[in-house]
Amino acid sequence: VTAIVQTAVKAGTRRIQAGNSLAGDPAPNVEKEMKIDYLLDGKKGSVRVGEHRTAEVPEGAQVLKAVYGLIDDTPAPQTEVIDVTEKLAGMVKDGRLAARADNGLAGKDPAYLVVKELRVDYEYRGAVKQARVRENAMLVLPEETEQLVPVPDCELVANADGTLALQAWKSGSFAVDTAAGKALAATVTDLPRPVELTGSWNLAFPPNWGAPASVSLDKLISWTESPDPAVKYFSGTATYTKSFAWQGTKSADQRFVLDLGDLRNLAEVELNGKSLGILWKPPFRLDVTDSLQAGQNTLQVKITNLWPNRLIGDEQLPDDREWKGKELTGWPQWFLEGKTSPTGRLTFTTWHHWTKDDQPLLSGLFGPVQIRTVQQVPLL
Repeated sequence: VTAIVQTAVKAGTRRIQAGNSLAGDPAPNVEKEMKIDYLLDGKKGSVRVGEHRTAEVPEGAQVLKAVYGLIDDTPAPQTEVIDVTEKLAGMVKDGRLAARADNGLAGKDPAYLVVKELRVDYEYRGAVKQARVRENAMLVLPEETEQLVPVPDCELVANADGTLALQAWKSGSFAVDTAAGKALAATVTDLPRPVELTGSWNLAFPPNWGAPASVSLDKLISWTESPDPAVKYFSGTATYTKSFAWQGTKSADQRFVLDLGDLRNLAEVELNGKSLGILWKPPFRLDVTDSLQAGQNTLQVKITNLWPNRLIGDEQLPDDREWKGKELTGWPQWFLEGKTSPTGRLTFTTWHHWTKDDQPLLSGLFGPVQIRTVQQVPLL
């Protein structure tokens, strides 16, 4: 309320009452106070009073600053950004692909009592990517699911009679030690190699979200790698469709698993018109034995990503509202009237979460998408 108090003092009023009449109620149902900083005869001074009380500015004083509300005199924390590029690059060169985002990595605390973040730009498989982790979390490079969660070679299943069986999707010898101290073993030989679904995919987008009706992909990539901004910044659910031929045969001791590889963030799978459910965490695979058929098959995968990409995409356009820092100053008229944004933005938020310089998050189906043959053998 500096300008209000300065105007009053210049007009000859040195007694200022602390109340909502100054600038509205900045903190409803909470007792507030007012503080006026001034300069008198070359020396700084201040006067501070509670709500509904009157502050008196000394005669001849020049008002420097006046605030009304919940006043916090704690000095703002000193912050800085520390460049850890050389240190991280050295770790990666030595084969270390994981690091904790903490003060030990930075060598000191760059922002005391503030939750910090580590951002890393890196190149992997010809693409420039960005990883972001909060303080004390682990940064793992490359930031791809298949690097973090290796697909196991087998899993145990219990038969109806209480015996154990092994389901394996790689040939080899397997040994199991039970809690009772019994050693069990099984061998799987001549298991067919996974069938990878290569070639083009059709990717369809819902209407009214800025993206094209559909695009054809020569290979599976993150939406953020598309040269089309409408695809790069898309947020929502898009549908992958692919027809493929399968020439395998089925037997009673075999199962068949669809392995989607890596993706972000949710997948809803349908094969030959049969819904197979939703996958929300790695490994992204499910049993397709009953729906897989010899000859032509049609696979549909609906991928849903997160909201930041659309918000970051909208930040590339002119603003359609006014901000006070990260907070919205008020409801824009076009929004109150139920109209669309005059700048072409597709989203509306009351908090400024993202900026145009933020990197969009990996989105889509990355693969490799494979049909794996699973052999079930008894453990003896």
